Amino acid sequence: MKKYSLAQFKNKRTDKLFKKILIWILLPFFILMLSAVLSSGVGMVAGFIFLLIGTTFLVVGFFYHLLIKTQKFKKIQEAMNSNLKEQANRSKEKQEELKRLRDSVKEKERDLKESKNKTSDGVIAFIVFVVFIIFIFILFSGNDNDTSNEPSGPTKVEAMVMGQQFLEDRLKAPSTADYPWESYNSVVENLGGNKFRYKSYVDSENSFGAKIRTNFDIVVKYVGEDNWSLISIDTW
Repeated sequence: MKKYSLAQFKNKRTDKLFKKILIWILLPFFILMLSAVLSSGVGMVAGFIFLLIGTTFLVVGFFYHLLIKTQKFKKIQEAMNSNLKEQANRSKEKQEELKRLRDSVKEKERDLKESKNKTSDGVIAFIVFVVFIIFIFILFSGNDNDTSNEPSGPTKVEAMVMGQQFLEDRLKAPSTADYPWESYNSVVENLGGNKFRYKSYVDSENSFGAKIRTNFDIVVKYVGEDNWSLISIDTW
């Protein structure tokens, strides 16, 4: 529903009243004065004066009507400019709001990407940790399996070490003893009953500091609780 202010209502009333006066009063008066001028010589001057007054009213009314129209056009133009300016401001505000929303979306996407990167880094670290734990478990379990596969009780390695100790007790310079690089399986024989035979040689110094080689044949026995006894020892 279109609304009018009080000033607009008064302008409309004035404009309508002026049109009525122009049509119903001034125009007939102008016609009468024109006829009086044409019909009477005596009233010629008065008719001319009235004709001039009527013409003046017509001119003034015309310019007044034109002025009213011009003012209305200016008001309409100002209202249109105001509406355009208001629409432009609203459009600018919407653009700024849209820009803020885009910035907010970009920031959320950036935070989501950083969160994904952190999550992926954490997952990778967790996988590496699990693989490391599995590797350690396999390593130690393998060692346990190797140990479990070994026969219980004394071993050939222990028999070889104990045989060397019994032999060095009989050497002149035990600190100079030099044994060959041999596999214990090739020089140690399991005789059963916790007995082992150890046959090899050793290079050591004699009382004069000369290096000599001594062949030996040693039989040792495990008697329990990490204790060994010498059964026999032959050297040549």
